Amino acid sequence: MERSFTTQVRVRYAETDQAGIAHHSNHVTWLEVARVAWLREAGIPYGTLEQRGIQLTVAEVEIRYHRPVFFDDLLTIETTLEEAAGARMVLRYRVLGPQGDLRASGRTLLACIEKEGGRPRRLPAELAALIAEPERGDGAVDPEEVT
Repeated sequence: MERSFTTQVRVRYAETDQAGIAHHSNHVTWLEVARVAWLREAGIPYGTLEQRGIQLTVAEVEIRYHRPVFFDDLLTIETTLEEAAGARMVLRYRVLGPQGDLRASGRTLLACIEKEGGRPRRLPAELAALIAEPERGDGAVDPEEVT
């Protein structure tokens, strides 16, 4: 599995204000949709992790808004694994508009914890191994673009 994965989300009417612009808080949900799809594509469905007693808790989230997102836009979200070690992993995101223009960029820090008790635990080997695999190169996030 490559460290980058692309998924699409269409902006729903309920996610917008009266001007038809998506509310900023929805970006967090879209990043979650992309993260869950990325895990599924990696062969590690989130539900399977939970069945094993593992949760990936969002410890930090950063979003930079570059341009507005509008009702009915079909967004492409590029998700890239940046780091996976110990009990944490870092994912970077690029939210692209219908013409491929950058609308938002972001980062999440996920803490791996035990479902029962909430104690930190090492990432499962299959997640930690993803960072060691070579990346194809398309869709990668330029670290200079995300602040």
